[in-house]
Amino acid sequence: MIESEQMPEITQFDIAHVMHNLPELVPWNPALVSPGHIDVLICCAGFEDRATAIVNDVIEISIDQVAIVVYATNTEDNAPALDKLRQISARSEHKELPYDRHNFFACVRKCLELWKDRDGVRVVIDLSGMASFVAYRVLKAVWDELPSARLGIYYAEASGYSPTRDEWAEFYENVTNPHNNLAMAESYEETHFQSKGVDDAYESEVFPGLNTGSLHTEVLAIPSFSLLRMKAMLTHVDSLYGVSKENVQWFLGQPPDIMKNGWRFDALAKLYNVQQHGVAVSTRDYREVFQKLSALWEELHIERHLVIASVASKMQHLGTFLFLTMHPECGLLLCEPQEFIAEKFSDGVGSKWWLDFGTISELDQVLRSHGELRFHW
Repeated sequence: MIESEQMPEITQFDIAHVMHNLPELVPWNPALVSPGHIDVLICCAGFEDRATAIVNDVIEISIDQVAIVVYATNTEDNAPALDKLRQISARSEHKELPYDRHNFFACVRKCLELWKDRDGVRVVIDLSGMASFVAYRVLKAVWDELPSARLGIYYAEASGYSPTRDEWAEFYENVTNPHNNLAMAESYEETHFQSKGVDDAYESEVFPGLNTGSLHTEVLAIPSFSLLRMKAMLTHVDSLYGVSKENVQWFLGQPPDIMKNGWRFDALAKLYNVQQHGVAVSTRDYREVFQKLSALWEELHIERHLVIASVASKMQHLGTFLFLTMHPECGLLLCEPQEFIAEKFSDGVGSKWWLDFGTISELDQVLRSHGELRFHW
């Protein structure tokens, strides 16, 4: 008698498998950086108070190299932060990386060349003072150049953000027609919250996306109170792909401290006139935006090409980066202002957080395993 062949058990790596491998944010403690050593620390000389919070937090940690990103705008506003970051003790000379979007990605990669052939390099990225157009390029450069490195993320929140509740209430009460997007934009431009003007809106070279099936484009907007930058990205994508308002979806930031800052979600919905369409997404838990982007992709990817337009929170950028690494066929839009408004951005230093992602290549393998089928006999 011939025995029948045993049928394999088939499992698929779904998003739950990926989520299980993404670490939770934990309160910062220098003892978490084991064994008390950082090979490469990358930080950014911004004008926010939190941009230099790391200076005192790494005093007891030995550091081989510090790379400091220097913005092209707000030179005087950023000068005190640059001086403070230069005080971080390191064994080798500090490297300053001047930001120019045309060569910045290559500049960061070149800075990391020294470490390419070394195993177990500990890299820490301080996202606290990084704008979106810096953060994506820094993360991608480290990801590509140092796959065997162990990646840690340091993140300091601000204690207060602009606009304040009173500033928002005063602005909104004086808008002549808040349901008219043009009237809203014109009124908001006069206030100059967070940034002023638009330098350029463009497709990111590190995540250009790939629409192989000539699918219609769906835009996912993740806004902040930088209204003109978000509007510029939507205008840009409309000129490229003819995307209508019906094909723009909105993830609106939901702060973790609802009692203090929960009003900001409602304010964003009013600012962009999407009260009926905005989906709440945590501004702190990077895994939430990752999960919701993944759910949106599952819903749309057969019929739509997804492009993300983001001026979101730092942790939302991190979650978006991981999603785009998992789905590089999706595109990313960025927008840079003419200048930031230092006195109308944030103040103070709030909670400080740490993420240990382990080895980059192992996390990359987890992300790229999404959707794979495994056969077990």
